[in-house]
Amino acid sequence: MPLRYDPNWKKLSAKGEVWILSSRSQGTQHPVPHGYGNSQERLARATRAGGVGIWDWYLENDELVWDESMFRVYGISRADFSGAYDAWKNSLHPDDLKRAELEIKDALWDIKSFDTEFRIVRPDGEIRHIKSFGEVIYDWNKKPKRMVGTNWDITELKQAETRQADLARMIEDSLNEIYIFDNTTLKFLDVNRAARENLGYTQDEIKQLTPLDIKPD
Repeated sequence: MPLRYDPNWKKLSAKGEVWILSSRSQGTQHPVPHGYGNSQERLARATRAGGVGIWDWYLENDELVWDESMFRVYGISRADFSGAYDAWKNSLHPDDLKRAELEIKDALWDIKSFDTEFRIVRPDGEIRHIKSFGEVIYDWNKKPKRMVGTNWDITELKQAETRQADLARMIEDSLNEIYIFDNTTLKFLDVNRAARENLGYTQDEIKQLTPLDIKPD
């Protein structure tokens, strides 16, 4: 959804019911659109329920604004948050720091959109996996002015993927023959190494067969 930025206004708006973010520029107060409070409340509830945090980075003065969900995701209190870019940077896992910073720069200069995953290290040492999206707002001269986005804690999803990968590896490495097939079509979905070696088929070949096609020697 395209965003509209007007440096003479204190509001960043988007068509549709998304959100309206206040800038730090000085100027005349403008009326808040009708229904804004309700929309803001619904957004806050939705982000809390989904574990999604919203961030807003003002590039000119390096001010980083987080909503309450961001503090929960990163495991820090508002009092311990400096409100600058380095506050986020210092939370990144050392192995992900260089890549994440490069992706920020690519987004600011419109090389590619900011859509990434990285790990953070909470103050208590816990490592969390984060999915992040960001949108850059430019002034009339196409200079990046702000960047707004979301962080989503996907740690449980990553852990589930790891468990699934571990199970798949155990099945593949088992000395017992293991066959997995669709109970409707009866076609094989997967077989492990022991089964393939016994039948003499490749994985691709056996996926075209059903148990009825396997003839004992």
